[in-house]
Amino acid sequence: MLIAAVEEGLKLNSSKSSAHNTRGSLLLRLGSSIEAGHAFTTALTFDPTNTNALYNKALIYKRAGEVTKSVKTLQELLRIDSSHDLARRALQELNQFYSQ
Repeated sequence: MLIAAVEEGLKLNSSKSSAHNTRGSLLLRLGSSIEAGHAFTTALTFDPTNTNALYNKALIYKRAGEVTKSVKTLQELLRIDSSHDLARRALQELNQFYSQ
């Protein structure tokens, strides 16, 4: 299974932010939102500018109904990379939906 391969790789280099983000993405696809959120948080401890991990963390917040945290995370991402289209669209959707 792919998740096992990623976890095996993390044993070799546990400080690789992108590997923790990949693990989180796989866990999210498997329906383990809480565990995925922890993986994204770990990815961000190793690289706070990991825009993929920030975007994924914002999705976790959104799914959990934590809109304010989702918005703040997306805003932080856009400060790092203002051209991140997915983050910009997600932020617009959140702002439109919750401003009604």
